[in-house]
Amino acid sequence: MAKGYKVRLGDGSEIGPMDLDTLRGWYVQGLITKASPVMAPGSSRWITLGETSEIRGFDRGVAAPSSPRPSASSRPAPRPANPQPRPPVGPRRRVPVPKPLQSASFGGVLGVLALAAAGVVAYFLLAPSPEEMAVRQWAAGERRAVDDATGVTIEAPSPWVVLKDGQTLVSAPMEAKMVLAHPKKGAFAYVVAERGGAASADAFLDQLLESRRKVLPGFTETGRTDRTVGKASLRQAAATWERGGQRFQDVTLAGIEAGTAFALVGWEPDRGGPAQEVLRLAEGLSLVPPKATGLDEAVLAAAREAPQLTPTAAQLVMSQSAAHVLEPDETFRRSFQYTSAGLKALSAAEQQEMGELTRAVYALVPPRDRGRLAAYVARARAREPTSAQDTRQSREAMKAAVLKLPAPKRAQLQALYEKAIRKGVTAP
Repeated sequence: MAKGYKVRLGDGSEIGPMDLDTLRGWYVQGLITKASPVMAPGSSRWITLGETSEIRGFDRGVAAPSSPRPSASSRPAPRPANPQPRPPVGPRRRVPVPKPLQSASFGGVLGVLALAAAGVVAYFLLAPSPEEMAVRQWAAGERRAVDDATGVTIEAPSPWVVLKDGQTLVSAPMEAKMVLAHPKKGAFAYVVAERGGAASADAFLDQLLESRRKVLPGFTETGRTDRTVGKASLRQAAATWERGGQRFQDVTLAGIEAGTAFALVGWEPDRGGPAQEVLRLAEGLSLVPPKATGLDEAVLAAAREAPQLTPTAAQLVMSQSAAHVLEPDETFRRSFQYTSAGLKALSAAEQQEMGELTRAVYALVPPRDRGRLAAYVARARAREPTSAQDTRQSREAMKAAVLKLPAPKRAQLQALYEKAIRKGVTAP
């Protein structure tokens, strides 16, 4: 267990471990109070700072210094033994003080007091909160972050900041490419991205929200909408959750570009409306894919020409070839071999859904081509010889039909093909 004290701030984030001197400094500066939850070294239990023995040392004042004994030079001179008589003093005259001088002096005092009061007020209004100080300590000093592997980029508007690697302010998944924070509003966010990821933005949203539900009890999705950021068309999911008696607004925006699934996940305290700070941050989200290699181009071409395949499924098929790169027609043909081999590894419900979706595709194929396509798929699954012309015609017929499917059904068909192919390439 790490040595030192941990402190839990108002937004639920935890700071530490910190040594006793740092803890005392935060208390003396008013950044934490006796009610602040702390965890002592070697303990696993949260208590308030006021319950610890250390607080008694924090509250001890510094003793006032004793008055120095007067030196000989500072002692009053002795009075003479025979003092001379003083001359008689007549009646005292009151010397009037000019009224302007009186009012000016009093006004000056009031001015000084007003300035002092204003200084005190300004300190408490402008002094950074403990949460803001913690964010500033972890700030990387830049507002732009890029993931070289996927090309996902975030341009954070001020005062959003990118946090350093290894930050301990907020929990983020291991696959997060970058973590960001708003120092003044208690808002946080992270960005995730993966090549050849989910089949659709909604499927990626489902995946992300499910992971949020596992770590945030009471996490409740409240709706989904379409959102355009720059040139990207994203799906946006809103949700709410609570921690430490505080309610938060949660926003996740996800999209798929050039075979890469990417998303921004952010949250901020509920202020009675949408998560404005997170939505403002989302405007800086973009994807600039790195320059494609020959394999990338082949994978994307195969997924484009055989849309029942995701880029991941196409790459799995190609990985089983000697060259690891295949033309779209050959990827299409071989995909049925691996789909057939992995189909039996799917659940009964998934096999039934695969059959229903396949029938829906065939129903969209013109009657004159439907029988020929079915016969071709049967030969390809059995690894029987097929001609290049049959492969091309069958691929074009199936492509046209798959693209006519409603987007949710097409996404589910792609997900089932990918799952079956993944099982098929590892089947004995």
